Amino acid sequence: MDQRFDELAAGEVVTEEVLSEKAVGEKGPVFAEVDENGDGKVSREEWTTWNEKSFTAATEASQGMMPTADYESMLQEQGYVRPLTPDKQ
Repeated sequence: MDQRFDELAAGEVVTEEVLSEKAVGEKGPVFAEVDENGDGKVSREEWTTWNEKSFTAATEASQGMMPTADYESMLQEQGYVRPLTPDKQ
């Protein structure tokens, strides 16, 4: 989560332009969902809060637990990590 923010952030915030540019071809978050205060920038705190909410929603039925494979798949679908190469799996 922090690594992805650092990849996207220009300084301490992520703009909608940067998020859109970096998410090309990826299924990423909708900017307005992450930008809680509507200032046109996503802070690290907003990014963390959004990711925590996403994880909580994804694990609600299993009381906060998720198999590693499901977690990695969720991150890949949201564009947070690149798929592992076969030799790293």
